[in-house]
Amino acid sequence: MYNIDLNEIEKMLSHCSQHNQILNSRTVISSAYLTPYKKPEFSLTINDYRPHHGYVCDTVQKLLDSVKIGVRKWDSSVFASASGQEKEIHPSYFVPHACDIPSISTDQACETLSRYSHLVFVGDSLMRHLRQALFILLRNHGLVRGGIQTSTFIDMCQCDGQFSGHGVCRLNNGVFNGGTKGEMDVCGGENYNVFKYKGYEWPENGFDFWDGIDCADPNQGSILFVAQGGVHHGNNADVTYRQLIAPHMSHPQFQKCAMHHKLSPIYIGFYAQSLNLDKPYPAQSRVNGRIFNDQMNALLQSSEFYLLDVLNFTTDSQSSDGFHKLMDVNLFLMYYVLNLADMLFVTSFDAAN
Repeated sequence: MYNIDLNEIEKMLSHCSQHNQILNSRTVISSAYLTPYKKPEFSLTINDYRPHHGYVCDTVQKLLDSVKIGVRKWDSSVFASASGQEKEIHPSYFVPHACDIPSISTDQACETLSRYSHLVFVGDSLMRHLRQALFILLRNHGLVRGGIQTSTFIDMCQCDGQFSGHGVCRLNNGVFNGGTKGEMDVCGGENYNVFKYKGYEWPENGFDFWDGIDCADPNQGSILFVAQGGVHHGNNADVTYRQLIAPHMSHPQFQKCAMHHKLSPIYIGFYAQSLNLDKPYPAQSRVNGRIFNDQMNALLQSSEFYLLDVLNFTTDSQSSDGFHKLMDVNLFLMYYVLNLADMLFVTSFDAAN
């Protein structure tokens, strides 16, 4: 069921347990001076990879429910019973509800992605980190540096540091924002079909993507469209829907792709921030997060979108700054997205035939 090489994963876990570091946005870096930075415990553990139920989520709804209702756990009962703010600084792992969502190998990820002709990711800095996790996965689970494209200070951005808030850990060589699988240097060989990847980060919303698409053309393949947003829309579900989601849904080519069963659209819901940010950022609180996700679910009910509710998944997880999550959340969320994408492709293929 879990087809990744756990021996290799354990080697990288061992390395990151000793070399994990996170630069914040205020860290001063120069040849002569480096301000102190955090060296927390690595967020990923071997328990993240272990099955918990012995039964794989085999339908779209079971997968969505397993993420929405699942719970986060800690190895130590001391941490499990601690306050939220205490929990957040220690490694944990997420247990999906009722069924397991497989971790997948690089080859399996390439097989899923090559079923699509286009991969489109639209969102803010949270989505940027999720896209980094995609590169980590496609680079043979390069937990140490796989998500960093270009940086003179790459050794300072390893392990969880790949999701640091500092600018030196955000540099990229261009393909991070878009390219073919060949230009990205992933999924090589003749076993995988060519696909194109495009990432949009707020304030870009990706509305122009559809101008080059025609799903009535038999040569046009399927599109995996993953959207996320809310913080830059006042953490208001209605505003996010009207300004981010509805313009995509109303585009004629979006509608045509849906009609021809060539579209798998996923919306990733509200992330849980650290409790110590609730006072300065009350609109981003977990209470508002539940309201946001419930309202967004209602808005998307009659649409083609599938809502991946990640509030429980991200609650009390480690972060770089109280808001941006680390390796465990980003990598496993990408596993969830790709498992869902695989199911949605099969569903669309069956509907088209």
